[in-house]
Amino acid sequence: MMIKSSWINLTNSCNNQCQWCYARNSMSNQVMQFEKAIQILDWIASIDCFKCILIGGEPTIHPNVVEVFKYGVFRGIKMHIVSNGRCFSDNYFCDKMIEVGLNKSNITVSMHASSKENSEFLTGCNRYFDEFSKGIKNLIQRGITPTINIVMSKMQCGHFDKMIEWASISGINRLIFSSGLPIVSKNKVDATYILTPNDFGREVVRVFGLAKKCSIEAQFLIKYPLCILSRTFIDELRSVKAIICGCHLQSRSTILFDVKGGIVPCNHLLDFQIYNNIETELIAKTGQMKNLWESDIKMRTINDFACVYRSEYCKNCDLWNICAGGCPLLWSYYSPSTVINGWNY
Repeated sequence: MMIKSSWINLTNSCNNQCQWCYARNSMSNQVMQFEKAIQILDWIASIDCFKCILIGGEPTIHPNVVEVFKYGVFRGIKMHIVSNGRCFSDNYFCDKMIEVGLNKSNITVSMHASSKENSEFLTGCNRYFDEFSKGIKNLIQRGITPTINIVMSKMQCGHFDKMIEWASISGINRLIFSSGLPIVSKNKVDATYILTPNDFGREVVRVFGLAKKCSIEAQFLIKYPLCILSRTFIDELRSVKAIICGCHLQSRSTILFDVKGGIVPCNHLLDFQIYNNIETELIAKTGQMKNLWESDIKMRTINDFACVYRSEYCKNCDLWNICAGGCPLLWSYYSPSTVINGWNY
């Protein structure tokens, strides 16, 4: 299987402190060395993997994020950045990122609060919403209308209506709603902030209808098995291309680098390094990276664990290739037998 995309964690630090953040237990105030980021981009280009997502933590607080983005573009890589948007409130930073190739197709901005009043409660920073809003305004004024991502967590659940309203007023035409996942670390599994499958399903139906009324294209990054929703509704979502799902651990399509330059299985599993930076460098030098998911025993073992039927219902489901039984991380907390019930036609 060809590696089609890559993720680089530029930082293990963030200017927000969102309690539901999947990387909350992995924060260490580290930033990737600039030389390491450049080296990784060279590796990516050498294996004909021409898509790279910069993430963190918050990637825009990396002191060399502009240069890293620029170098990736120079190497012919389709660069993308996922940000909380705060740094784009600075006009100079906004202009520099656009100068090196930022456009509306390669930025996703995460929305974590719906107003200045709930900014501190939801993000740990009372400046977040003001800076986020100004950052979005700066981008739109420069011809870039970013995709906005909203995590469907318990804490944000009561704010989706206001978020959609704000998006509509602000000229945002596309929102992606992502299901939260348990926070998995070596010490524990924390599901405090995730919606139950039933609550998530109800919110998806409600939010989809509300966004439609506001003429906003809503898509859903669904990590639960699709059968938590009715088949009729799933077919409706599919008809308007409103479902994003699947897992790179199952498709073997992505390689992820942590802040030290090592390889990790998933951005939600930063505590579980597969190879450290020295081992990863050796893999790259010996030309093994291109076929890593095929040739490496550790990677194949991860794939074997991730790509299994979670239920008897899954074996006969015509949407298995889309759903794959939900994200494997769900089953660190839930039992498949309590969630996967198939469809009653």
